[in-house]
Amino acid sequence: MNLSDADLKQLNPAWVRDLTPACKDKLLVTLIEDLREARERLAANSQNSSRPPRTDAPWISAPAAQSETQTSNAPADPKTAAAKAQTDAQALADNDQTDTAAPLDSPAQATDVPPSDKRKVGHQKGTQGHGRVLKLPVSTTHNHMASHCAVCGEPLLAQSFRPQSGHYVLDLNVSAHAGLAGIIVTHEKHLYGQTACAGCGHLNHTQPASCPDDPSWKKLPINERGLVGPTLASLIVCMAQRMRLSRRARSAMAHAPSRAQGSLGCLPV
Repeated sequence: MNLSDADLKQLNPAWVRDLTPACKDKLLVTLIEDLREARERLAANSQNSSRPPRTDAPWISAPAAQSETQTSNAPADPKTAAAKAQTDAQALADNDQTDTAAPLDSPAQATDVPPSDKRKVGHQKGTQGHGRVLKLPVSTTHNHMASHCAVCGEPLLAQSFRPQSGHYVLDLNVSAHAGLAGIIVTHEKHLYGQTACAGCGHLNHTQPASCPDDPSWKKLPINERGLVGPTLASLIVCMAQRMRLSRRARSAMAHAPSRAQGSLGCLPV
């Protein structure tokens, strides 16, 4: 997708009318590309993509259901039909007797429904929160800003970038020092925000990149927002799959170079 949700919220008829013809042409091409990609995603199923069959819509298996309906509507044996009709009549008579014996407004059927619990799920108001206690020095700061406007395609100026969100990444870098290879611990800060276009005034937002959900990853989101960097994650996977270390031992070895105390839940595997 070329346009994000934040970009679409800014588009309105009055603003589009004020654009130059060149900007309108670029915006039209961008919208057509996004519409085509959205239609392809909407039409994706287990037969034309890698999606599992459980994600298919109910009407995907309509031919099988229609065949079962046609089979059930086939003419049956007269003796079997008569026996089925007699059974249905007896069941209807039993239901009528039950309804007469116990009316709907009888006190015997009235039940006291307890009031629903109005307590919300998650963090409760007034309770003490939990966050990162250890603050490490930042080695490098990365400003992730859009290079070109999503509407008119004009290049954006770096001084117009305004950070709005960010996250920290703890990683390992291998470097050579005095002829010997060494491992350096890095603590990088990644910032995301909006950049105003000097031409059309559109606000271009950036956010961490993400990949579509993969069933083989067991509901693990694949995106750039994470505390563990790629090199450190590779080391943890090596300790888990090749060295067969326990989760507690992997946590101790992974956080030993930075002297940062991390919980077992921050490990990817």
